[in-house]
Amino acid sequence: MNTRNLLPALLLTLFLPFSAEATRIYTDINRALENPDDVHILRLPFNKLDSVPIIITQFRNLEELDLSNNHIKKLPDYLFTCKNLKTLKLFRNKLKQIPNGITQLTHLEEAIFGYNQLTEIPDSICYMTSLRSLNFSGNTIAHIPIDIGNLHHLERFIISYNELETIPDELAQCTNLKLLDLGNNKLESLPKNFGNLTHLSYLYMSYNRLENIPQSIGNCSALQELDVVYCGVLRLPDELNQLMQLEEVYVDSRTVLFYQNPILRRRQNIHVVDGGSFPYRPSQ
Repeated sequence: MNTRNLLPALLLTLFLPFSAEATRIYTDINRALENPDDVHILRLPFNKLDSVPIIITQFRNLEELDLSNNHIKKLPDYLFTCKNLKTLKLFRNKLKQIPNGITQLTHLEEAIFGYNQLTEIPDSICYMTSLRSLNFSGNTIAHIPIDIGNLHHLERFIISYNELETIPDELAQCTNLKLLDLGNNKLESLPKNFGNLTHLSYLYMSYNRLENIPQSIGNCSALQELDVVYCGVLRLPDELNQLMQLEEVYVDSRTVLFYQNPILRRRQNIHVVDGGSFPYRPSQ
């Protein structure tokens, strides 16, 4: 076999899929309208949009819509006709509410509503069972609906920088959660059944008013990274020394550490953070 002739053909097959995929990503409405059936991803951040463009209804194969960093105040009904939508990004807009019609997006897996003007999470969100990632950071939300436990496929829940004082016990029913960010709220307690989150790898609770961390956290066997900087708790539960995967722990100078397991302490990095340090972990 002549390998010299085979090499160019092999290289061509390697690059073809990437070229085809690239044609499905659009950042300009007019270009997208030239090939409406080919539009799978539409990204229109920083476009000074006051409303969701009605033209999106022409993109029947649309799977990702990014309208972040605009001035959108309302989600229109026609948005919910985009039945194939899997990702909806509305970061930094002016939304005051999310209409119940959003449940029509039955394939939605990721929804980003961070830094809007939302005061609540609608109960309807909790029945969108395809959701894997939710971001409500930077709003003024005071409560998480008790029906949140219906989201059995949820893997990422970011609700930092809000007005939360409590977390419903039902959150622990989201047993596929891998990342939970509760930082910068007004939390005074966590559910006693918190340890049911056995797949949780990243837990961020900095800047809260917690009186204690439930001992059941020792059952969060997948936990790798824990942030409790100025979370309110002065002493961390010794049950943390049972977590074989725990590698990064962020505390403040007032924190009394858990008794470290001698077998694990070499792989555990304890970071003492002062009040003026930001960012202090890579994920911030």
